[in-house]
Amino acid sequence: MNKQLLSVLFIFLMMVCSCVEEPIVKEIVEDLPQKEQTPLTRSTVITEYETLANPYALDVMQEVYDTYSDSGEILEPTDLYVKFMPKDSSELHVLKYDYDLELFDYPLDIILEDGDVYLDPDIPETDLSWVYTTVSPDFVFPIGIAYEILEECYIPEDGETVGIATKVGSEIDVEEAAFASLGYDFTTLTTRALASPSGTIKVQDETGSYIPVKGVKVRCHNFVKWSTAYTNESGVYSIPKNFRTNVHYALVFDNTKGFDIWGNWGPIARANHNMGWHSSSGYSENISTSSNAWEWSVVNNSAYDYYNVCETNNILKPPTELKIWVFKEAESSSAPMLRRVNHAIGLNT
Repeated sequence: MNKQLLSVLFIFLMMVCSCVEEPIVKEIVEDLPQKEQTPLTRSTVITEYETLANPYALDVMQEVYDTYSDSGEILEPTDLYVKFMPKDSSELHVLKYDYDLELFDYPLDIILEDGDVYLDPDIPETDLSWVYTTVSPDFVFPIGIAYEILEECYIPEDGETVGIATKVGSEIDVEEAAFASLGYDFTTLTTRALASPSGTIKVQDETGSYIPVKGVKVRCHNFVKWSTAYTNESGVYSIPKNFRTNVHYALVFDNTKGFDIWGNWGPIARANHNMGWHSSSGYSENISTSSNAWEWSVVNNSAYDYYNVCETNNILKPPTELKIWVFKEAESSSAPMLRRVNHAIGLNT
């Protein structure tokens, strides 16, 4: 493990712990002078992505039922595909932490390749962009945060079929029929029996060996159908939802111990590492020192181990929702106590 990064992290964590003697509560000093916020710059090449037809759109699924069944059943949406436009990082913090939404920084109906970072071509690079997710039909949207409902969706149950013997001769798999109705070739999507993705995530240490990445979130999705799971101490994860097609994999540096790693989103959101599209049966990755996720993974493990030490030895742990911002090639550290000001990056609790 990189000794400089390890020492930076431990100094940071120890400074935070030494300053906390009781649970932190939200505090806002309203009369402090407010500085103009400096937008985050994420430098990358803007790529044009084709928007794909969503097979889980309610009208597509309804057409499947209308085509293969004469029951006259009217489907109700199971999910709403939405996008939010937080005007600043405080609103982004509300969506992520107060509403506990699983936010994607790219539309769910595009093909994002391994390592890609999406930039909306219609929004200046220095501004916050739309974030995307699905919510339940009865979701109560937060007041004051701009949003748009993109589509009503119907995500069928595993193995859901439709059909009557006199009309089609046999029952039809609803999900497969929806994909086929839009012209998707299931043979190119690696069609298989329903499978729940699983695998192992490891990171290269200073000896060149690969060790588990502990307690980090793995996220899978195909269009608006998504699910998450966390790695255990062996780096193993198992997604609880089943998929029939290839899925997009990503690491989201939200840890089971209660801290986040900030990186490519700067000081406003958890670091994300897109691992690309792979089989629904699972995917494993070894994160080498050349990967953009290497520093995040190393610091993630150091923090995870520190929390374990605290729990084992009855040492006061860092404050909840601790956010660790990892700079590339950093040789020093600091522990800014931002909870006492109305700051753009949000408040610890």
